[in-house]
Amino acid sequence: MNIKGMLSGVAKNLEDVLIGNSVREIISEYPGAKGDLVKHFAASGLMTKILGPVKSLQIGLLKEIIDGTGKKLGGGTKGRTAGFSVDDLGADFVGAIGMSADTAYNKGMFSHTETADNMVGGQGVPKEVFKKIIKRVN
Repeated sequence: MNIKGMLSGVAKNLEDVLIGNSVREIISEYPGAKGDLVKHFAASGLMTKILGPVKSLQIGLLKEIIDGTGKKLGGGTKGRTAGFSVDDLGADFVGAIGMSADTAYNKGMFSHTETADNMVGGQGVPKEVFKKIIKRVN
C-alpha cells in the first residue's frame, strides 16, 4: 500500500472512532439527512468541545479552501464533485454553536441547497444557507 493510501485509511478509521457513532445515530433518526453534512455537523461539534468554536470554524473553513483549491487545480478531491462547499460550512457552523441535531434537521441543515447538476465553482448557495441558519423552527 502506498503512503497516501495508508494515510487515507488512518483518517477514515480515526473519523469513525471520533464521530462515527454520532453520524450513524443522526442518519438513522433522519434518513433523508446527507451523510457529508452530518459529518461536518458532528466533527464541528466535537472540535468545539476540544478547541472552542472559533478554532473549529477556522478548521472547517480551511478544509473547504483546500477542497476548493484541489478542485480548481484538478486534483486531490478524491470522488468529491463540489470543491468548496458553503453547505458544508453551514453544517460546521450549526455544529460549532451547539445546535441540536433535531433543530439542525428541522432547519434543513442536513440537505444541500443545490444539486450536482447546477453547481458552479463549488457547492451551496450562500444566501440559501444563511436563510436556513436563521429560519425559525417551532
